[in-house]
Amino acid sequence: MMNMKAEFIRLIDHAISCSDLLAKSVKDTDKSWMAEDAITAKDQFQRIKDDALDDKLLPSKGAGLGITRALGEWAPDEMYAAGKAVEDFFRANWK
Repeated sequence: MMNMKAEFIRLIDHAISCSDLLAKSVKDTDKSWMAEDAITAKDQFQRIKDDALDDKLLPSKGAGLGITRALGEWAPDEMYAAGKAVEDFFRANWK
C-alpha cells in the first residue's frame, strides 16, 4: 500500500498538472485571466509539495489549507476537484 506522503504527493502532482493544463488552455482566450490564477495555484501546490517532501508541512489538526475556498471563487470543476482532493486528504490524514 502506498504510504501517506506518497499518496499526498500524487494528489498534489495531479493538481499541479491540472493547473498547468488550465493555464495553457485559457491562454489567448476570453478566459485568459484564469491563466494567472492557475499559475498562482500551481505555485501554491508546489510550495505545499516541497514542504511535505522536506517534512516541514505542519499537521492539519483538522484544519484545511484554504485551497477549496480560493479555487471555489474561480476554478473550473476539474481544477476545483483536484484541489479539493488535496485539501480533503490533508485534513483527514496529515496528522
